[in-house]
Amino acid sequence: GSVRSCFEVTNASCDPCPAAWTTTVQRMKFSSCQFLLALALGAGAHAGTPSAAEKPNIIMILSDDFGWGDAGWHRPDDWEEQTTPRMNEIVAEGVELDRHYAFKYCSPSRSAMQTGRHPIHVNVMNTDPSYVNWDDQVSGYAGIPRNMTGIAQVMKRGGYSTHMVGKWDVGMATPLHTPAGRGYDSSLSYFYHTNDYWNFTVDDDFGAGPQGCESLEEGESIYDLWVKEVDGDEGPAIGLNNSIDGCYSGDGAFPEDDVEGNCMYEDALFQTRALKIVNDHDLSQPEHPLFLFYAPHIVHEPLQVPEDWLAKFDFMTDDDDDNNRQRYNAMVHFLDSAIGNVTDAVKARGMWDNTLIVFSADNGGPVYRNGTPGANNWPLKGGKAANWEGGIRVNAWAAGGFIPPAMNGKKLNGLVTLWDWYATFARLAGEDPTDLVAEEAGLPAIDSIDVWDYLSGAVDYSPRREMPVGAPSGWHDVWGGVKLNTSVVGIIYDDRNHTTGTGGLWKLLVNGESMAIWQGPKYPNATSAAGFGELGLSPEAIFEDCNEGCLYKLDEDPHEISDIADQYPDLLAELQAKSQAYNETVFSPDRGTAQTIACDAAQGPWANFWGPFLNSDGSIMFETTSEGHEVLHLPPVV
Repeated sequence: GSVRSCFEVTNASCDPCPAAWTTTVQRMKFSSCQFLLALALGAGAHAGTPSAAEKPNIIMILSDDFGWGDAGWHRPDDWEEQTTPRMNEIVAEGVELDRHYAFKYCSPSRSAMQTGRHPIHVNVMNTDPSYVNWDDQVSGYAGIPRNMTGIAQVMKRGGYSTHMVGKWDVGMATPLHTPAGRGYDSSLSYFYHTNDYWNFTVDDDFGAGPQGCESLEEGESIYDLWVKEVDGDEGPAIGLNNSIDGCYSGDGAFPEDDVEGNCMYEDALFQTRALKIVNDHDLSQPEHPLFLFYAPHIVHEPLQVPEDWLAKFDFMTDDDDDNNRQRYNAMVHFLDSAIGNVTDAVKARGMWDNTLIVFSADNGGPVYRNGTPGANNWPLKGGKAANWEGGIRVNAWAAGGFIPPAMNGKKLNGLVTLWDWYATFARLAGEDPTDLVAEEAGLPAIDSIDVWDYLSGAVDYSPRREMPVGAPSGWHDVWGGVKLNTSVVGIIYDDRNHTTGTGGLWKLLVNGESMAIWQGPKYPNATSAAGFGELGLSPEAIFEDCNEGCLYKLDEDPHEISDIADQYPDLLAELQAKSQAYNETVFSPDRGTAQTIACDAAQGPWANFWGPFLNSDGSIMFETTSEGHEVLHLPPVV
């Protein structure tokens, strides 16, 4: 039916409406009217399409806060704490991406991956998803601007069946900001930066929000779990969240011992969903290969894990007072097992030979607050929320039978970024990645570079030669949670000549950077990280002044120990000029402020779940009648 007819159907009124009927109406509205608008905005150029037999199944796995030193392939083989045996095997048989870069924290990296843009051209903020700027209906929201085309929309043009599981964190305000609005046929996800692993609620303990929810009473929280099925239903994941007494774990590692019933660990729920997607994929329709974006919550705080997984690392219990390192390592091990299980499912279904799996972390491991998040980036400098290598050089690999066998076991040290997978996947889908919808709206073009020839061994060197380093402006810009302009604070530049052995992999920073520390190999524990222990300061309080320019030769000094700017004045000037040139291209919209209507929608129509609160045109989705009933408030039909 038409957009007009579906609005007329869903605008039926009752006062008061039965709760179950109201939820049905809301889901009807999302799955028809708003989804039609989402598809319309996602339309774009259609390139020549290769035959279905040439298109691989693609699984993109994006882990959260996974430290460099916590990956088994970056640890000595004789260490007792081997947390990633399955991924170690996959890396040994696949392709290790040794110079894979992302942003220094969550939402910008995820926005970049979904849109194929450097964060400086899409989002460098970790703002609350309830943010709105009423004067900008294109970019005045948290996360990805409304009129950018998501990778799933590109893959759908190429005939793919598209699915998303896990952390979203790239917008929530309108139906065009949800996974469905970005082109995913199905999704099970949460919108905020983090939530509780046992009851799926959001609180403010970890900077997750909710902001502007004065109506919440002390101790009250809202669930963050949203579901869309292939048949079109979209709405709160009622029945999938843990609601029985005792599932709330607080600061503990697992639920109360006397819980009656089944408390589903959130990442067990996500793993189950991902396995179901693989197992249910229709192999009789090779013209519709699988595209799965799997984004586990692990290893982001809070550090919660089932007791039997925690017990596997009980030899770490004396390392620190709160057992943060033990809990973190147990969570990494759970992640490793889940990825192994998904890989096994792909093989069991006979899909392996025509599948590409790409894995990446979204940023480095968090080492702030004296190590309470539990991560480790040894031997790299710094961590999450800083632009040292420990914050932006991330664990990554690619595997699957679609990669030519000659590449098995290779380590690639050329530059690759998280946003390069957009153009790479588009190429494999036979689609032009150019975003005409964004162009029409005056938004930045994609920055993604197709790296398939490099990954497959067709060429010896990465086509990416440089990467600007972005951040919100300001000396101490850890989270970008306030109104700061987008800024370029450095550049990574590769002028290595592999024939002559000249040149190098250079990194320039032109800002003050926090967390200028190196962790020991078993941080956090009873020892101190180099650079701050004797000062009694937490890592985020240790700065290095690079405002005049700090220059590192990463191929010789990967740990960023020696600033050699004074030895290369000409190169310093060249890279400063490049950095400034990128700075003149930044995208820096006013995201607005947190809106109480997001809380009103969550506590009313969405049955105490977070979800969209505006229509696709920016108008308020719900309004309160004089009798206090929340009803749908639809945009005018045009």
